[in-house]
Amino acid sequence: MNTTDGAAAAMVSLGSQGYNYPQWKSGFYPARLSTGQYLSYYSRIFSYLEMDSTFYVSPRPETVRAWDRQTPASFRCSLRLPSEISHRLGFTDCTGELLQFLEAATLLEDKLAPIIIETPAEMDSTHSARLVAFLDGLPRDFRFALDFRHPTWFCSRTYDMLRNFGIALCLVDHPLLDRELQLTAPFSVIRLCGDENSRPVSQIGLDRDSDFLYYRNQIRALERQGEVFLSCSNHWNGFAPTSLAQLARRLEMTLPPFGEAQQDLFPLMALESLPPRP
Repeated sequence: MNTTDGAAAAMVSLGSQGYNYPQWKSGFYPARLSTGQYLSYYSRIFSYLEMDSTFYVSPRPETVRAWDRQTPASFRCSLRLPSEISHRLGFTDCTGELLQFLEAATLLEDKLAPIIIETPAEMDSTHSARLVAFLDGLPRDFRFALDFRHPTWFCSRTYDMLRNFGIALCLVDHPLLDRELQLTAPFSVIRLCGDENSRPVSQIGLDRDSDFLYYRNQIRALERQGEVFLSCSNHWNGFAPTSLAQLARRLEMTLPPFGEAQQDLFPLMALESLPPRP
């Protein structure tokens, strides 16, 4: 990804929430591309990915090593904290599960971006002691970002808690939540989630011009303070790659063409012959 400002380019990373979607065939992935080539192809277009699958299943080490082999050294990848820890165990009695997850995450080395911690929607701020105990046990050599799904968390007490731990508050775009912007860490995470009950399609839906203007302005302000990671879901407006391309234009960033148009730049044979990373 390129921009008119080289310094800014290194500070802003755009990507989707997940990458393996059948709806992206032809529209994003060339029709003849095999699913095993998707991640390598994706990483030629976008510099960042929020790996959505880790929320549902904690990744195995061999899976993480494969992600590393298929992506360039400049690529960045956020992992979602497994829901087994946050939702099933409620952040308690989860030391073994957490260590297993973090040991796998470390295999990404410099590619590892902030780990996304999403709280259950029913977990309000009366459970703050439980969350604080969990956060206090997190290793300090990882970056974490918290996505709160209950409105009672959005208060000065929460922001002070996050600053104390050096954890970012996610700026989340979700129909059931107000957008809350607070700088609580030396990096920022923005998640354009949309309505999870909507069906992902391959076409852009709403007119998002005002939203693109809002996020452009927020990103320009936040990047002065540190790295900015923005991920977009298909649920936000139907087709995440196009939403990201539209935002990139407003940020004066240039993405390579994707879909069938990209075959001339990156032939499929080139993908098939990519050597493994040392």
